[in-house]
Amino acid sequence: GGTQVGNPMNAIKTYINSAEYKKNINAECDRTIIIVMSDGYWSQGSIAEQRARELYQTHNIPTFVVAFGINSNSLMVNLASAGQTYPKPGVLGGTSIDPNDLANSFMEAIQSVNFDAYSTVAPTVLPEMNAGNLILNAEFKYSAQHQWEGYLKAKKINDDGSIGGQIWELGENLNRTHPDSRRIWTAAAGLATPTQSNRMYLPNNLLWNDSSYVTKYAQLMETGGYFSNSSYYDAYYLLRFIRGYDSYNENSGSSYRWKLNDIYNSKPKYVGQPPDIPKDSKYAGEKKYFYDLDPNAYDQFQKTKRTPMVYVGSNAGLVHAVDANTGQEKWAFMPPPMLNKMKDVISSARGNTNSIYGVDGPLVVDDIYIDGKWRTYMIISFGYGARAFSVIDVTTPEYPAHVFSIENYIDDNGTLKVKKWDSAGNEINMTSHNASSTAGCFGCYKQLGYTTSAPHFTYAWDAHSRSSYSPIMIIGGGSTNSGLGNINQTTGNTVY
Repeated sequence: GGTQVGNPMNAIKTYINSAEYKKNINAECDRTIIIVMSDGYWSQGSIAEQRARELYQTHNIPTFVVAFGINSNSLMVNLASAGQTYPKPGVLGGTSIDPNDLANSFMEAIQSVNFDAYSTVAPTVLPEMNAGNLILNAEFKYSAQHQWEGYLKAKKINDDGSIGGQIWELGENLNRTHPDSRRIWTAAAGLATPTQSNRMYLPNNLLWNDSSYVTKYAQLMETGGYFSNSSYYDAYYLLRFIRGYDSYNENSGSSYRWKLNDIYNSKPKYVGQPPDIPKDSKYAGEKKYFYDLDPNAYDQFQKTKRTPMVYVGSNAGLVHAVDANTGQEKWAFMPPPMLNKMKDVISSARGNTNSIYGVDGPLVVDDIYIDGKWRTYMIISFGYGARAFSVIDVTTPEYPAHVFSIENYIDDNGTLKVKKWDSAGNEINMTSHNASSTAGCFGCYKQLGYTTSAPHFTYAWDAHSRSSYSPIMIIGGGSTNSGLGNINQTTGNTVY
C-alpha cells in the first residue's frame, strides 16, 4: 500500500501539457497511451483516477493497467475504468511472473490502441434521406479475449461535398435498447418462423425466457454443456448473450454488453424504392424482359411505399435491418447456418469470450421476378463464418421471410455433408439426394467453400422448358478453408 501512484500520474499530466511533448508529437496519427504496472495495492488512487480521466477527456490518452504476479484488485479496476480501458481489454496480466506473459500484456495494450475505431469496409453513400445525403462508415474496436465493439455511423454530406455532423450511430442506438425489446429471429422447425406464405410483423423467435424455446435451441446450437455443464443452460446463456445481456461477466457493474459486434467484411447495403426499368427497347435487359411479361405487376410493385433500409452483417452472427432515416434496428436475423457456430464464443476463462467470424461476407439485394411476382431478395454470404449462403425475402422490410439456406459443413467425424433449410427452417440432409431430387443434390454443393466474393442475381435460359428465362444466383465457391484449420482441397474450387 506504500506506492503513491498519484505522483507519477501528476508528472505524466505535466509532461503531456508541456511544449516538449507537443514538439515530439508530429503527426495526427501519433498515439500516446499510459500503462501502469503494479504488483500490489497503492495509495493516492483517487488522484491517479482523476488524472486518467482528465488525460482521456482532454487528449484522448487511455490508461491501461497491468497486474504483475497478482490477481487484479479494485484499485486497478478503478484506474483502468477512469482511463477508459475497462472492461475491454480490462486489467491485463495476472498471477504469472513469466516475462513473456508480461511482454504479451504490454503488446495487447498497444494492439488495443492500434485497432481502436478500425475500419475494413469502404463507406456507403445513401441517396437523399430525410436528413439529406448520408455516408455510412462501419468501425470497430479490437479487444483480445472479448467481443469487438462495432459501430455504424451515418454522417451528413454537405452541399460542398465535405462530411458534416453525425446523424445517427447504430451501436449507441442498440445500447439504449433493452435486450428483450429487440426483434431477433431465425428459421428453424418447431419455431414461429416467418415464411413467404406466413408473414409475421417484425418477427421475434430467438427467445431465452420461454423454456420450450431454450430446449429447442439447445439442440440447434449443439451447446453440449460446455460452459455450465448443462446443454439447456448453455443455450439459455447464449440466447441472452445474443440479445445483449452480459452472460459471461465481461462488463463489471452492468447486466448488459455492447450489442453491436464488429462489422468486418460485410459492407452496409442500402435498399429503398425499386428503381425505374428503362422502357426503350434499345436498353432492353434482363428486367425489361420480365417487365414486358406483366407491366402492371412491376408498376404496382414500384408504387408500394416501403421504409428505406440499411442491411449489414456483423460478427455477432446477425444480419441487422436498420431504418435508414433513424438508425434504429427494426429486426436482426440469425441465418440457420450460424446457430451451431455461436457456442464458439464461449471461453473456458471466466470473464472472457471469443470473437468469431459470423455474417462476414457481402450482402446482395435485388428485385427479381419469380413465381409470377416481383420480390426483393437478399443473398447472405458468410465469409469465413460458414461454408454457406442464405436467401431471405425483404420485399416488405417489416415482414421479412426466410426462403432457403444451404451449408456444406464438416461433422464431428471430419466428413463433409450438405444440408438445406427450407422456408420454414426444416432441415434436409442433401447428402442422400441425387441431382433429380426436388430437394437438391449433395453433389451440387459439396465443393462450396468459405465464400468471400459477392454473389449475383441474374437470369438464364430455362433448359427444361426451352421457352423462357428463369432467375438464378451466381455464387463463388470461396476459399478452401478459413485459415483456422487444415485445408480441405475438395472445397472452394468451383462457381455455382
